[in-house]
Amino acid sequence: MTASQPSSGGRSWVWIVVVVAAVVLTVLLTPKGETGEPYDLKSTEPDGYRGLDLLLDSTGTDVSMVDAGDISESSVDRFDTVFVPLGGRAEADVVGQWRRYVEAGGRLVLGSPSDHIGPAPVDIGFIAGGFGVEPGTCDVASMAGLDRVRIDGILGAVEVPSGASSCFGDGIEAVVVIEQFGTGSVTALASPDLFTNSTMGAPKPDKPVGEIPDNAVVAELLLGRSPDGGDTNRLAVVTSGVDAPLEPGTESLTDLMSPGVKLGLLELAAAFGFYLVYRGRRHGRVVTEPVPVSIAGSAFVEAVGSLLERQGDVGRAAEVLRDGQCRVLAERLGVPRSTPRRDLAQVLAARTGRDPAQVEHLLTGPVDDERSLVELTRELDSLRQEALHV
Repeated sequence: MTASQPSSGGRSWVWIVVVVAAVVLTVLLTPKGETGEPYDLKSTEPDGYRGLDLLLDSTGTDVSMVDAGDISESSVDRFDTVFVPLGGRAEADVVGQWRRYVEAGGRLVLGSPSDHIGPAPVDIGFIAGGFGVEPGTCDVASMAGLDRVRIDGILGAVEVPSGASSCFGDGIEAVVVIEQFGTGSVTALASPDLFTNSTMGAPKPDKPVGEIPDNAVVAELLLGRSPDGGDTNRLAVVTSGVDAPLEPGTESLTDLMSPGVKLGLLELAAAFGFYLVYRGRRHGRVVTEPVPVSIAGSAFVEAVGSLLERQGDVGRAAEVLRDGQCRVLAERLGVPRSTPRRDLAQVLAARTGRDPAQVEHLLTGPVDDERSLVELTRELDSLRQEALHV
């Protein structure tokens, strides 16, 4: 039975997967142009914070750019609010200094949730792209009347602990979560991208003004106003000491991926998995097919037939077979070739576990007809395999 050839449809699916994978790798490995640093207050790039800087300036907020290690309990006399865009990447010892600032009465706003302080991140949260998230279950009084915030790319979520306030979520996980620590508080955002130029900018020409999201309002409420509701606010933005640059040669493939590329790879993996399931499904029960089996000693039997034809005598042919097998066995077992067959039979019986008398008869017994010769051939071959383990 010949193997079935793959259909042209199957080959086309394989080529489609290969081509898509090649396109994705090309996107990953294509060098990107140099842009401003993400979340830089002076950067006008889509992921910059120039819009946030102008917003804070318009509200009269006194903005200072500081290092992560400069924040401690003494900072509460200098800053009403501390904003860390990449709070989730800070080391535990640095976060310990921030905790003392909060316990002294300061307000800490983290652009991404931290495992060391405040509301924790959710492993699998929101996945959104280019659309708005409504307030949902919102118990933050100042945000209750808002419409929605805009989300770009892949967004995680923040866990809402017991006693905390949240907005833009379902009360279990949310985009904004505020937890009180004595007279201070820690606010965790699902992503620092909530305040970038792309999410807080003006609408596109074909979009009405009414569709501007409320990201800027959230930024003003959290960063542009003092915790006690006053008009003035002293804000410290942590711009260094958190996200150390990668050393040359230490970047992994995922470090070079944008959120959109990661989502594309996830979709590609899902599509390939569905394809494997589709191609691998079984149609009906398995049909068995007999397979040719190689019979041990079959070639040896054929050789014996040729020997008998040349010798013309059954007994003489049997003696030739025995003599050849005894010489091979003696040599392989390390005994002299001249060893009598009776003694060789004792050695073979001890090695194979057979009855010595049966082995001796096999090596010396009479052979009267062709049928006995064929049987002798098979028994000698079996004895050889057992003795030599082949």
